[in-house]
Amino acid sequence: MIDTDPRHGSFASTSLNLHYVEWGETNKPKVILIHGVRDHCRTWDRIAQPLSENFHVIAPDLRGHGDSDPALGHNYRYTDYVFDIFNLVEAFGLEKFSLIGHSMGGAIVNLFSGIYWELVESVVSIEGIGIWKNPDIPNKISERIKIWAKTVRDLQGKKQRSYRTIDEAAERMASENPGIPPDLLWHLSEHGCKKNMDGTFSWKYHQGVRNFSLVGLSEVEIKDIWSEIRCPILLLNADNGLPFRCGQNGTLRYFRGAQLETIVGAGHLAHHEQVDQTLKHLENFLTSTVLNQESLSQRLNLR
Repeated sequence: MIDTDPRHGSFASTSLNLHYVEWGETNKPKVILIHGVRDHCRTWDRIAQPLSENFHVIAPDLRGHGDSDPALGHNYRYTDYVFDIFNLVEAFGLEKFSLIGHSMGGAIVNLFSGIYWELVESVVSIEGIGIWKNPDIPNKISERIKIWAKTVRDLQGKKQRSYRTIDEAAERMASENPGIPPDLLWHLSEHGCKKNMDGTFSWKYHQGVRNFSLVGLSEVEIKDIWSEIRCPILLLNADNGLPFRCGQNGTLRYFRGAQLETIVGAGHLAHHEQVDQTLKHLENFLTSTVLNQESLSQRLNLR
């Protein structure tokens, strides 16, 4: 039976209190869903609910997103997010699980799967961010520090844009994402907005997530981590997605044995624009890599 509403909980990642939601029976195979930047855990509802028929599905709000605490000192590096997922895994006492991530979340699950390869049963990156260099960020470290510090200061003094109603927020989102169905836009806006003291609404994410990472992994280090992934990999990209996704621009060779599949008629937010198509890809992949393997293992144990 599919849970119509998820269960809510929280876990600690050092001094941060991070929020998560979960669906499905806890004795089923585990799937962890990781959202992208400026998004939130309820972005997965239409994917998570059907998956919960066969899986215990867990979706956290990353630090600085949704109902999770913001990070002090603007620590929003990919490695910080990997650390938070590790703490989620520890909190649940998980030994094996699958990972699915979108956009920045796709980049994060790929890194996690290469670092903690012994824990991950299968991994899916939907429009996952690959190797990309921001042309506005200089190579010289002293110049990067100046830009980073100025951005931190500017963001601290910047007031979040506010909307009179959730409908107005949804309209704003619709103007930037015309491919998302109206009812889903409302759902994303309802769960992605907070009510301010003056009665207006603003997006929940912390302004600091907009800044770039001052100290991050090098291109060589990222490719090295990708090469360490040992579980089945699905790189699921849209036909009208971003140009610098995992599996594109010569990066496919770093993902050993990866399946590269396409969501047709979609842009970067493919899991919203083509929900059924995305779900079909996920269910087929998880069935072959997790459910069928589990069934085989059970049959062998009975012999």
